[in-house]
Amino acid sequence: MNTSSFERLLKGFCNRQPFQSFLIELLSGGRVVVSHPETIGVDGDMVHHQDPTGRHRFFETEAVSDLRDIPPKG
Repeated sequence: MNTSSFERLLKGFCNRQPFQSFLIELLSGGRVVVSHPETIGVDGDMVHHQDPTGRHRFFETEAVSDLRDIPPKG
């Protein structure tokens, strides 16, 4: 996904009121759960995410395939 598309989608997901956790799906098949809007940031074409355990993850916007809601349980 190009950087401008990713930033536009990310802003939409992060600005929802009330905030709802969401997934970032990567082309590699990996998934990143964004549980709070302050845990994710973009600097140029690099994305930085910090999970609830404090682990940091970096990836390029080009590695993103989709942003989507977390499916409901059950």
